[in-house]
Amino acid sequence: MNIARTTLSSKILQGKKEHFAKLCVDAVLKLHGKTDLQGIQIIKRLGNNMSDSYLEEGFLLEKRIGINMPKRIQNARILIANTPMDTDKIKVFGSRVRVDSVAKVAELELAEKEKMKDKVDKILQHGCNVFINRQLIYDYPEQLFADKGVMAIEHADFEGVERLAQVLGGEIVSTFDTPDKVHMENGTIADIAELGILESYHLKRQVVISASEAAEMVLRIDNIIKAPPRPRQRDMRNH
Repeated sequence: MNIARTTLSSKILQGKKEHFAKLCVDAVLKLHGKTDLQGIQIIKRLGNNMSDSYLEEGFLLEKRIGINMPKRIQNARILIANTPMDTDKIKVFGSRVRVDSVAKVAELELAEKEKMKDKVDKILQHGCNVFINRQLIYDYPEQLFADKGVMAIEHADFEGVERLAQVLGGEIVSTFDTPDKVHMENGTIADIAELGILESYHLKRQVVISASEAAEMVLRIDNIIKAPPRPRQRDMRNH
């Protein structure tokens, strides 16, 4: 605690040093002896007072949940993937396929649709009820996930999925032929709008909470930090 207090010696934190020192120490202890500070994510939000900053156990992922999907899941089995889920439509203008009728194009689109359905079926064979993908998920596979009651989250950035895999102690999957070899962990998914963390944001967010080696520090930033620097007075003594 003394080291944390010394490091946090700042005019901005005067009067709140004890609170922030405890936050820092508790966050590091959540790593259970590991030295990789990437396991601690700092989220800054405007509003309230700096003393309202707190440590959240788990992982906050700022992404949108798909339409008609559950917003809250208990005992979640989370599968993290980096795989294209946007091939349910033929890229007509970029393809070199030649056909002699519109019906042939429809047949190609149907074949692509069946191919995507097979891929979703393989993903579901892993027994997951939460699917988090680094790449896009188009409407058709999103609908298939929703029909099965699976929460699908698309376009999670690389840093996000890497940290999430670290939190859960799992792995990032790109092929789905061997579900018995994929390691998944149980967790809890919740809509963090209920937690009041991102009150001024338009998109819905969700939080992946897992009792693992990670922590999220949510900092409340008041007007002190946003205040502009004072103008410097010109030193006239040497002129």
